[in-house]
Amino acid sequence: MKALEIKNLHKSFGKFEALKGIDIEIEKGKCLGLLGTNGAGKSTTIKIITGQLSATSGEVRVFNLSPSTHLKEIHRMIGLVPEGQPLYDDITVKENLDVFRRVYSLPQEKTLEIADELELSQKLNSKIKDLSKGLRQRVLIAKAIIHSPTFLLLDEPTSGLDPSSSENIYKRLEILKEKGTTILLTTHLMNDVERLCDDIVFINKGKIVAKGTPSQIKSDYKENQIIIEARHLTTNNLIQRTFSTQDDYLSEIYKLKEQYEILSIKTHEPKLEEIFISLTETSNEKDHD
Repeated sequence: MKALEIKNLHKSFGKFEALKGIDIEIEKGKCLGLLGTNGAGKSTTIKIITGQLSATSGEVRVFNLSPSTHLKEIHRMIGLVPEGQPLYDDITVKENLDVFRRVYSLPQEKTLEIADELELSQKLNSKIKDLSKGLRQRVLIAKAIIHSPTFLLLDEPTSGLDPSSSENIYKRLEILKEKGTTILLTTHLMNDVERLCDDIVFINKGKIVAKGTPSQIKSDYKENQIIIEARHLTTNNLIQRTFSTQDDYLSEIYKLKEQYEILSIKTHEPKLEEIFISLTETSNEKDHD
């Protein structure tokens, strides 16, 4: 069953076209990473899914329900961790969680249960304004999952966090995924995407420039490199040559062997960040043509 279906989604703000006909699908229980630079259209997509914005055209369905006609039902199924850490700063962690617990008519024990799950029990009586950014983010996640949603949407959940806090957040997300929660994660940080996401979508200026599993995107990318290390037969000088897999590197190896001993031949698989930068540059060049 599909948790999310987006077809030919467009969103314009006056003459500015923020989304230009994107298509996205997420199977129930899977995690999809929506990756792009600031202003690419990630947050706009989430706001349309959650009903904060209306689409200009196209179709969005969450568990086969449309936000335009079944928003209340969708809100009971989803949890949202928005960008910017919107919390009530002058009240305690417990009071913040109680606000959202009451929205869903949940018993008081649910606040204690979710605080324990996110390791916030020792901070229940602390005011939000006194917490670190990492702890504030954990409160946001606790708020988002207090009603046990089947679909969790996170907009830049680790932006601005230190490595330790980011690691803590991703560990929490891995546990939620293991429990069967569907996750949509938007980010411009590529480091931890591969370990959590089953599929990824690269978006640039409102258009999808690539999508698939991390391994599919890497295998489809044509700029894998062959790195050859060799030693000159006479002088013993060491050299390194780098070739694109698009090049006729085999003929180059045969030429090298006339004067060099081949010590190693390695393949360099580019990181997702390298691929995204390359695809983004290509997309921008096409826009300027």
